[in-house]
Amino acid sequence: MKNIFNKKKLIISSIISIILIIFIISSHNLFMVNDSFKYAYFILSIVFAILICPFYSINLKLSSKYKTSFNIITFVISDILICFVLELLNSNNMFTIGFTKLLFNFIIIGIIYLIIFAITNRASLTLIISNTFLFVLGFINYMVMMFRGTPLSLLDVLSIKTGISVAFAYKIHFTFYAVVATVSFIFLLFLILRTKSETDKKHKFFRIVSLLFCMLIIYIFFTTNFISLFNLYTYLWIPSNEYKTNGFLASFVKQTKEINVSKPENYSLEFFEDFKNANYLAEIIEQNPNINENLSEDKPNIIVIMNESFSDLTVRRSFETDKEYMPYLKSIMSSTISGTVHTSVYGGKTPNSEWEFLTNNSMAFLTYANIPYQQFINRYSHSLVSTLKSQGYYTSSIHPWYSTGYRRNYIYQFFEFDSSVFLEDMDGLEYIRKYPSDLSTYQYLISSFENRDRSKPYFNFTITMQNHSGYDLPGMESEIFLKDISDCPRTEQYLTLISKSDDALKYLIDYFDNIDDKTIILFFGDHQPPYLDDTFLNYLDAAKEPDSLSDEEKSYMTPYFIWANYDIPEYEVQDISLNYLSILLLDVAGLKTTTYMNFLRNMQKEIPVITGHGYMDENGNYYNFGEGLNENLKFIEDYRLLQFNNMFDKKNKFDELFIINN
Repeated sequence: MKNIFNKKKLIISSIISIILIIFIISSHNLFMVNDSFKYAYFILSIVFAILICPFYSINLKLSSKYKTSFNIITFVISDILICFVLELLNSNNMFTIGFTKLLFNFIIIGIIYLIIFAITNRASLTLIISNTFLFVLGFINYMVMMFRGTPLSLLDVLSIKTGISVAFAYKIHFTFYAVVATVSFIFLLFLILRTKSETDKKHKFFRIVSLLFCMLIIYIFFTTNFISLFNLYTYLWIPSNEYKTNGFLASFVKQTKEINVSKPENYSLEFFEDFKNANYLAEIIEQNPNINENLSEDKPNIIVIMNESFSDLTVRRSFETDKEYMPYLKSIMSSTISGTVHTSVYGGKTPNSEWEFLTNNSMAFLTYANIPYQQFINRYSHSLVSTLKSQGYYTSSIHPWYSTGYRRNYIYQFFEFDSSVFLEDMDGLEYIRKYPSDLSTYQYLISSFENRDRSKPYFNFTITMQNHSGYDLPGMESEIFLKDISDCPRTEQYLTLISKSDDALKYLIDYFDNIDDKTIILFFGDHQPPYLDDTFLNYLDAAKEPDSLSDEEKSYMTPYFIWANYDIPEYEVQDISLNYLSILLLDVAGLKTTTYMNFLRNMQKEIPVITGHGYMDENGNYYNFGEGLNENLKFIEDYRLLQFNNMFDKKNKFDELFIINN
């Protein structure tokens, strides 16, 4: 073993150490968490920054006698340290994770090491490549958590183009977790660079065996229930809790395994014969006599507005502002069919809300990591669009953002919209911050309506962009201010945006209230906003009861209403999930519904809310899946079978269940 002192490296590492120390000291306020200064992390960061100098400037040459043993020790230490870094980026303490769960994280890192080593045959290069990849992955999770409030999943990688298109809307805010993680990672790299390992042909057999072993483990992981040995935690109501309990890598890999949808164990074609049978449909009609009672010969125009990040956050806890920020919405909800729509997503993944509304399918039978637009739709797909087209409607969509976002340019073709307009097709839009305003979007919608084919009833599905996060963008002065909670600029920008949405909504309704053509408007928010101030979110969360599913559900609620410029039937639906909402819309419009929709209408009586994290029964009780009364579980299981046939069984799909049977 021989030490080699390098004067040039000493100078370079000294400069890096000094820069890091200055950054850490100048950013000392980042170590203040919940009114407590993290002295241990602060001192540890300073120590790591200082140690970079000697660790980088002294190279350690090892004789072949000790090299293999030292490399193994280095790999083990590196495995532990990079796991520590990843958990810091996950705003988590590695040492709070249970042993078996932590072991699974270590195994994942070890497999990555073995694969890279099998390719490079260099210990130091393996650790540099592997740890850099893991750090980048962890840092992306840190940013996604900061911006969206939910953790990274594999399919977010497939949405990278969409993410880049809105990346300008965010500012990276370093917390003490990120600072300590970054310093620790740099320290780890310098530690690795101390040793020099050379290619050794003797490793060839070991490399081949290692690669085969990793492939075997990966195969076992995806084809067996091997993962159950590690007692990983599942909590769909708050995915970030799951990531912290299991560790980032364990949860990320767990979600990756669950991306594929398996055929239900009790799936059989005989089950669907009951739904094909006219007796079943007759039974539903008998139980729901109003299905055909209000069918309309004079079909109304239908406009659906899915408003980006629109919500009333007082559903979580009341708070006061200096002036009302959604007076028009509240006034119109008091005189229309209105209530609360329950979503499966929080802070992002808008296309999942869109998909549930348009298809009547539910994220209940997929996983948090799934994004159907990215994974499952590659051909014609039954939807509200096809249901309306079969009844003579001209169908259109408007989305003032890029057509490639979440593959909408393809998805809308598979849904068979007659026309779809995206940002690149729209001129003269007004921008608020960096996004097209609701007002200019509605003006474009009205122009499209006025130039429509008047020989057919008109359907339009519009998704807005004005209220998209982040909420610390320049270009708009806040006009709504919190009265009792201070220093919340992002929240106040968000509330100001909601105020502008409220004004734009009045403009839209006023226009359609003054035309002769019968028109229905459905308005709802796709999810609650991410990226608000921690002070404000802590205030909201302070009202939660521990382990209360009903309190957790409040983060998944947004308002909805159905308005018409003519007299419509009265419905009282206070709580509804997105998979049911288009059925209610068709009932209000007096239009026909599919057998699938009729089944869901029946199910809605017992289970008025079902989302990706659980369900609510008719008495307002919330359950995780697998809990509840037997009759509820029977409905849910039948729903699972129907949805699987609708989505995945191309060979034996019972199309007649999902189309209008004239």
